[in-house]
Amino acid sequence: MPFSLLLPLALLGALCAVANAGEPPPILSIRLADGPALVRAWEGSLYGRVWAHEDLADLRAAVQAWREERAQQQTPDPLTIISGWTGAEARWLGLALADDDGSPAPHLVVRCEPGPALPQIRRWIEDHGDWHSEQITGADEAWSDGAALRIARYGPTFVLALHGAALPFSPTPSAALVEAAFDGAALRQAWQALPQAAVEQPLVQWALQQLAEAGTWRYRADLVADGLDERLVCSRPLLGAQPVDRAVLARLPAQTMLVWAIGIDGRALWPQLRPRLLSLLAALWETTPAEHDLDTVEEKLQRALELQGCSLADVVAGLSGTSLWALTPGMPVPGITLAIPRSAGSDALLAALAAQAGIALPAAEGAAIIIPSTAGLRLPVMLQLLRGRSHWVLSSDPLVIAGWERGDGGFAGSAAAQRLFAAAPEAAHLLAASDTPALLDTIGSYMALVAADESRRSAAMLILTVLGRLREEAVRGYAFAINEPAGWRCQSRGLIGIGPLAALVAGAAVALSEQVQPLAGDAQPAEEHVVVALEDPAQRAQTVLRDVLYAAEQRFQAECRLDQDGDGVGEYATLPELLGAVAPPGSVDDRPCLLPMVVDAEYGYHYAIYVPTVLGLGTADRAGSAPEPAAADLQEQRFVIYAWPVDAAAGLPMYALDADGQLYTAPFAGEPPAWNALFGPEGWHGTPTWQPVTPERP
Repeated sequence: MPFSLLLPLALLGALCAVANAGEPPPILSIRLADGPALVRAWEGSLYGRVWAHEDLADLRAAVQAWREERAQQQTPDPLTIISGWTGAEARWLGLALADDDGSPAPHLVVRCEPGPALPQIRRWIEDHGDWHSEQITGADEAWSDGAALRIARYGPTFVLALHGAALPFSPTPSAALVEAAFDGAALRQAWQALPQAAVEQPLVQWALQQLAEAGTWRYRADLVADGLDERLVCSRPLLGAQPVDRAVLARLPAQTMLVWAIGIDGRALWPQLRPRLLSLLAALWETTPAEHDLDTVEEKLQRALELQGCSLADVVAGLSGTSLWALTPGMPVPGITLAIPRSAGSDALLAALAAQAGIALPAAEGAAIIIPSTAGLRLPVMLQLLRGRSHWVLSSDPLVIAGWERGDGGFAGSAAAQRLFAAAPEAAHLLAASDTPALLDTIGSYMALVAADESRRSAAMLILTVLGRLREEAVRGYAFAINEPAGWRCQSRGLIGIGPLAALVAGAAVALSEQVQPLAGDAQPAEEHVVVALEDPAQRAQTVLRDVLYAAEQRFQAECRLDQDGDGVGEYATLPELLGAVAPPGSVDDRPCLLPMVVDAEYGYHYAIYVPTVLGLGTADRAGSAPEPAAADLQEQRFVIYAWPVDAAAGLPMYALDADGQLYTAPFAGEPPAWNALFGPEGWHGTPTWQPVTPERP
């Protein structure tokens, strides 16, 4: 969640909502629970249950040895300090002028009563760093770094101050894990007390102005049995918000791992957003005072976007409706989807951006294009853009593109969606759901790739163990936000908050994208051929074979859509089965469409997929056939995909892709290839006779 990202800030410092004698009202304050309460909450949460699991005994022993070593060295142990403190909080009290350049600097105060760890902390301060003794009235002892940082001890309380006085105060423990508060009016007061020259930079002025107008914010987080429960209340309403249309979420696949959806009233949003957006652009562009006029800035932005016959107000107003961002399963990285409402404004904006990138947008509703290499993108996935009836959909997941227009991708009936819908009010303006177990599985798949590297296997296996235990304990998370008469409130519940989970998956995908190629056997990584120019039919055929059809086959088998012998290992599919045109053998209603509607003859090639039969031959269509358990073992291992030109006179080659992911080519003589054209008379066990194709690196 957006506000779950405040938690690390809370642990670093700055907060409490009640002012004390001698201090101005705090701008930002954070209070933490006392040590014994934290320990009890930890032990009752899934984190504590995972930590206590027998599989992590070696890790617990290593941590205990580290703590004993620090004790022998008389060095502060963070875990001992946390478990024994009787209060900890931090406050941002105002703005001071930095000694080095006179720029605004925060006056921060952090206070803690460390309990039994006090002697160790005191000794560590004296033995480390370039500290100087200092006299502070009322303090038992005090130290300074000779610049902006001071530490003072008042009895059992340590006070650390940055850019200001270290005033005495006994912290009050939070009733929750952490409580935080922000007061925009207090920031305005501190800002106005500074000399005007100290905040003359336009961007600094803009940031302070936005924060000062943000009202008051109250945040609390509690450790609960299934993770973290977070709540945020703000005194100002969400700008231009309207309830999320849940039918838009229902368009996503049932396997969706993470989704954020927000309802926007663009017509109401633009009058509020316009001055904020344009003043930010003026600050970023470092315009002259004469160019700070918002109309001038808007004209400049309009020209930069090259909008024709459409204003920025039309663009923002056209965003009215539900927009969403989603994460779905996929390799080498999860599928990413972004959907925004269609309107005259959004159509014009996309047309302008497409023209700059040299892309021809799909002309008909329900049509999709592959984003070509001429757009300048180099991604480890193939992106497609769909012109839907109600939305523009940009996605790297073919299943999303293929099923969007049908309106029922299955997500509404998923466990993640049901938990979200049960908790969130009908009028919620923001909805988010996390299939946390599936996300942990995805993270685990990356760790499994790392574990193949001998030098990192030990650490990766430890992470896999922790992920496995978390997977067993984790429940599906959710979040929602809603406007109310007094402002807006937001609530989330889950493992670590939905925002950090998404960042973790995305970070793992990016960090490990270079690992995929050497660990994936003979299969060619998608990053080598993700985007191609649409005007080259041969290149496009290679992309469809590798990144669309091959990926769909792997997904069909991995999800065990067909298991004729019941051994838990899925078989491969024919093309009609991947398209959802026919059901797999033995199934009547299960017709999963795992392909975008780009597998046709429009771009110069026909396609066919053959799988083995019980007689050892190949078939491209099993419509209405009964299960063949005797053929299942071979169908779990073999398939071949052919692509051949529509126009025999065009001089284009044929292509074939086998189950190992290797692409082959041969001249086209005018006849579609037979099922064993690649292998010769020996059939499925023969050696490919066509020429291998090695993709060129971008």
